[in-house]
Amino acid sequence: MGTGRLRVWQLVLCCAAAAAGNVLLYSFVSRFLRLSLFLDTLFTVTVTFIAGIVPGIITALATSAATNLLFSIPPLYSLFALCSITEVFIAASFRRGIPGSRIGVRGGGQDMDALISIVAGLFLVAVIDCFVISILGGGVDFFISSVSTEPRQFFSPDDFKLGLLLNGLPVLLADILCRIPINIVDRFIVMFGAFGAALLFRRAREAKKPAPKAQEGFPWN
Repeated sequence: MGTGRLRVWQLVLCCAAAAAGNVLLYSFVSRFLRLSLFLDTLFTVTVTFIAGIVPGIITALATSAATNLLFSIPPLYSLFALCSITEVFIAASFRRGIPGSRIGVRGGGQDMDALISIVAGLFLVAVIDCFVISILGGGVDFFISSVSTEPRQFFSPDDFKLGLLLNGLPVLLADILCRIPINIVDRFIVMFGAFGAALLFRRAREAKKPAPKAQEGFPWN
């Protein structure tokens, strides 16, 4: 990385802080504001952009464990961590393809071209993430509903689902499709927010080092 590799203890702190941030954000948005958004992977994707797949997965698992423990959620709901882990791989697979998404790597070309490339790349990642997570999350939700008799613990877009069921759609398909309207908003916030947070992290690290020679280009250069 252009700002130097993170040490092990720094990675551990980053993962712990990111997991705590995910839990706090989820609590504020879903539990306090009662908005139909999750946003519990924003800092998981941030860590993935900064450090890669393994720290991202560790953050995803830590977030799931902390959420279940703090809100007394049955262990079966830990299966939703599969969605977070899948998102880590999606973000990491595009990490090298988006100029600047791999923090510390320069984005080439003119400023505006680089900006357009980043926005287009993040847009594509968010769209793919939306549909993949909707399919996987719907499958997990369907499985939990099939095997569990306990009251629902996580938000499920039941209003959308009910409308789909009334139109004769199978339950599994309804579980998947009802998530898409929410994930369209949710995943775009996560991807663009995570990139911004990762860029701020890099800037904060750079500020602690001697100023390099002036360079032309966009802020991630």
